[in-house]
Order: sequence, then structure tokens, then C-alpha cells
Amino acid sequence: TWITKAGETALSQGTNTIPAGTYTVTASNYADEAAALKANGSWGDAFYQGSKSEVVVNKGANTDISIACGKAQNARMKVNFNLLASFTNVKLVADPTTTEPAYTGRNLEFNTGENAGKLAYFAASATVKCKLSYTFSGSVKEKNFDFVLAGAATENVISVTTNDDGTI
Repeated sequence: TWITKAGETALSQGTNTIPAGTYTVTASNYADEAAALKANGSWGDAFYQGSKSEVVVNKGANTDISIACGKAQNARMKVNFNLLASFTNVKLVADPTTTEPAYTGRNLEFNTGENAGKLAYFAASATVKCKLSYTFSGSVKEKNFDFVLAGAATENVISVTTNDDGTI
């Protein structure tokens, strides 16, 4: 469902009646980027938006326009796991709260179980705080790092690979 507006007037699909005038018409797939990032149980979704300015609407006439929304305005992140069986409880938790305070509570856990293959969306300029944890030979290990996203309309991949000496 696309959200379209002529100035501050919400438009619906089909025919709309608005007063004659000059408008900036906008279209987006969510109300704003924050709403897109909260979608899908806070895993987020791609956010598209576009606008056309100086659209003249004349009284009694139809005005057809086309708005190109282009590429996603946010960035996508995924984690690929290539693990030996000797590594257990492997997970990567992504938490953007320190650099994106508006999106608190999004501690997203990537793992090889129920969240295998999940995609997460973040603001294009986000630095995502990550914590990788795993168990090897009965010992729990953790590694914290920052992951800087490459910008809008990019897929950012973290590859987690293990070897037989306990190193990821």
C-alpha cells in the first residue's frame, strides 16, 4: 500500500478531488523511514519514497503524474554462517541503539535456527553495534564490533566462518 499526498492532503488510489493549486506530490511505501524499520517484527523493510514538485492542478481538470521512487532509501544487512559442528550457540546480535536512538529495542539476533536467512534493514548511514557469541569446547566466547553500512540501496553481508582451532 502506497502513501501518497498532495501537499498535506492524503490521496487514495483512484480519483481524488483537491482544490486547484500547485502542489508537491509525494509517494512512499511507509509513512516514514522509522515506520519501515519497525515493520516485520522490527527486522524492517525497504523504504521507498519519491516526489514531484510544482504539480499544477486546474479546476475541473484531471492531472495525471508519475513519481519515480527509485532505489531503497535504507540499507539491508544479512549474516551468512559457515560453521563446523564443534561450534554451538552461534549468534550475532545487531543493536543500532547507540547510533540510532530513535530505533531502540531492535536487538536483532541472527542465528542458524529460527532466524536463518533473515534480513534486517537500517538507516543508510547507520553504524550497527554487533556482538558475536559462540561456544567452542565448552567455553563461551564473545566478540564486539561496529559494522558500518555502505549506504542506501546496499546489501551489507557479514560472513561468519569457523575453523577447527576455535577461531571465527
